Amino acid sequence: MDPVPSTLPELRVAIHDWQTEWEPEADWDRNFNLALRRAREKSWGLADRFFKECETHAHVGRRFIRALRQLVQELCRSRGPRDKLCDMFLQVFDLLIAIVSEVKFFEVKLHEYAPSNPLSKCSDIRMYTVV
Repeated sequence: MDPVPSTLPELRVAIHDWQTEWEPEADWDRNFNLALRRAREKSWGLADRFFKECETHAHVGRRFIRALRQLVQELCRSRGPRDKLCDMFLQVFDLLIAIVSEVKFFEVKLHEYAPSNPLSKCSDIRMYTVV
């Protein structure tokens, strides 16, 4: 997995590239269902890959959240101009809102369609084998 950038400008670009192209947020549910249906129509293997991609997407989003937290910790230790620090905190906050919304959406969908302890099997991607 690629390393997460550590500066705010680099993080902003990486997060923009990471974000789904399913905008606006109100259409995420519809677009998720369309993508899942297309994958299922082709094969169950593609449905598994789709769920794996969703899981990876949420995992990368969590990594961005941790990186933003580290950045804020470093900013708190710095002695820069107050206006610049406030602007950076606001940028971090805006990025966090975007990431958390998207991560939660994908985590909820994964739990709904491919739970780790499913009642019925929809995909192999989140099935755990007891050894």
